[in-house]
Amino acid sequence: MKQIAIIGAGPAGIMAALQAVKSTAEVHLFESNPKIGKKLLVTGSGRCNITNMQAKLDAYDTDEPDVLASVLAGLSPQAFRALLAEMGIFTTATDDGWVYPFSFAAGNVVDLLLAQLHRVGVKIHYAARVQAIRFTNGQFILTHDKHDAPHIFDLVCVASGGKAMPDLGSDGKLFAQLAVLGHQILAVQPALAPILFADKTLRSLDGVRLDVEASIWQSSTCLGMDVGNVIFTQWGMNGPAVMNLSHLLPEPVEPSMHLQINFLAGYEEQARAYFAAQQDSQASISVLLGGFLNQKITAALCKKSGIPIDEPLSRVETTRQKKLLSLLTAYRVQPTGTRGFKYAQLSSGGVPLGEVQKGSLESKLQPGLFLAGEVLNVVGPCGGFNLHWAFASGYATGQAMAAHVFRE
Repeated sequence: MKQIAIIGAGPAGIMAALQAVKSTAEVHLFESNPKIGKKLLVTGSGRCNITNMQAKLDAYDTDEPDVLASVLAGLSPQAFRALLAEMGIFTTATDDGWVYPFSFAAGNVVDLLLAQLHRVGVKIHYAARVQAIRFTNGQFILTHDKHDAPHIFDLVCVASGGKAMPDLGSDGKLFAQLAVLGHQILAVQPALAPILFADKTLRSLDGVRLDVEASIWQSSTCLGMDVGNVIFTQWGMNGPAVMNLSHLLPEPVEPSMHLQINFLAGYEEQARAYFAAQQDSQASISVLLGGFLNQKITAALCKKSGIPIDEPLSRVETTRQKKLLSLLTAYRVQPTGTRGFKYAQLSSGGVPLGEVQKGSLESKLQPGLFLAGEVLNVVGPCGGFNLHWAFASGYATGQAMAAHVFRE
C-alpha cells in the first residue's frame, strides 16, 4: 500500500488529508502540537472567519498569479461552503462577504474536522515534530519525534505553516529542509501585523478607532493602499487597513518608505466643500471638524498645524488651513517595522509559487513533494482570505496526491 505523509494539521494539512485519503493509500497526518488546528482556533477572534465570498485572484499578492488562479478555480468559496456543509459545518456570510460557521465558534469547527478525519481513516500522529525530509531511492525518509509512526513515504505534502504565531507552534524550521530539496526560500517576514512608528502626534491618539485610507509608499511610488478600520496605540497602529499592508515593509524598513493616512477617507470631497463654505464662520476649527472627526484627532492635527483649537476659522489664514487639510488627507509617518511574528496573523515569503505546478502544487524540483498553505508565497487581506487559500491549497494537493496514487 502506498504511504502518504502530510506535515502539519492546520487548515491546509487537514484538507489535504481529507482529499488524499480518497485514494487507496494510507494517509498519515503529522502534527507537532498535542491537538490539531491550534491556529484555526484563534481565527476571527475565536469566531472562525473561515472564508470570504470575494476570495478571488485580485485579492492576493503572490509571485505567480497563474498558479494561484488554478488553485482558487479548483475550490471557490461557494464550493468550499458546500463541502463544509457535508461535514456538518454550516456557514453564514455577512453583507461584505465574511463567512463564519453558524456556531461562531472555531472550537466547534476543529471538533467537526477532527471527527471527519477519524471517520475517513486518516492516521493522526500528535506531538510528532518532523525535523528532516530526505529523498532517496525513490522514496521520502522523514525524521520525526514519534517512534511508532512510519518513516518511509511515497508522497509528502508540507503544510507546516510559516513563522507567524510561534506560540502556537509555527517556527518555519522546515524551510531549511525545503531548501535542501532544491527550493528557493523567499525572505519570510511578518504579514497581517500591526505597524510600529514613533510619531508623537499620532501616539497622542491612543485608543482612537476609525476608518481611514492607509497606503505604503517608497519615495513617490505607492506600493499598496487599503481602506478600513484602524486603532491608534502608544506603539503605532493596529487594525485591518494597516495590517493588510504590513507585508510590504521589509526588515529593516528602508528610509525612503513612509506610511500615509487619509483621515477623511470616504468623505474628503464633502469635508473640503464644507470647509470652503465656512470661511467666514466664527465657529472654531474643533467645532467645524466635529462633524467629521474624533476630537482627539482634531486637537492633535490643529496643534501640529499651529492652529489654536478654539480659534475661529475666519481668523485662520490660508497657509495654516492648507497645512491642516494636508495633514488630514495625507499624513505621513515613518514606520519602524511591525510588531513581529508573535503578533502577526500570517507570514509572507517562503517557497515561490513559480516553483510548484499549476493545479496540483507539486514541486517542479522534487517530484512527489507537494506544498500547501503558508509555506508558499501567498498573502491575502484580513477577512477569511488566507484561510480560504489554506483550505483551497490543501484541497488541490490532496486531490493531486490521490490522483497520483491511482495512476500508479
